[in-house]
Amino acid sequence: FLRPRSEVILQKYKNQFPKIKMVSIRDLEGSWKEAQLKHFSDNGIFDQIYKK
Repeated sequence: FLRPRSEVILQKYKNQFPKIKMVSIRDLEGSWKEAQLKHFSDNGIFDQIYKK
């Protein structure tokens, strides 16, 4: 499910969403461009999984 990013909205609907640790793409890959290259470039992670 998509989750509200607004703290006000999240509090309003907090009982509908279990608490999870939110991370950003910058925390994981550095930038959207780096993530795109790593996962979807030729022979990227997607290609490697798809080949199996």
